[in-house]
Amino acid sequence: MNIGLKIKELRTKRNISAKKLAEHLGVRRESIYGYENGTTSPPLEKIEKIADFFGEEVSFFVESGGEIKLPKTKKELNFEDFLLRMEFYFLGKFNIKREQWKEAIDDILSAKFRVYPSVQV
Repeated sequence: MNIGLKIKELRTKRNISAKKLAEHLGVRRESIYGYENGTTSPPLEKIEKIADFFGEEVSFFVESGGEIKLPKTKKELNFEDFLLRMEFYFLGKFNIKREQWKEAIDDILSAKFRVYPSVQV
């Protein structure tokens, strides 16, 4: 089941209007319908807000075939987007919680800076 179908299923089961979800996300109601019918994908930062709104883990939306459209060129992907995409990928792939992901990244960065102490953050 893709992200849009999961959003629609949660929204309809909980009797939440597209307008209410759109207001929470700061988007138009038509955007919600676009996510749900698969004509558009929610941006990564919206997926996190959607998960929070429904009280779900981000991994719920990206595991088992939840697709996130990737940019077509390298210019479209900045470093922050790259990190978010990696986070969502690992959250879904390994079904870990965000806190575990953040701890793992902190450990990796700490190890790198011990090896390269001159690197400034």
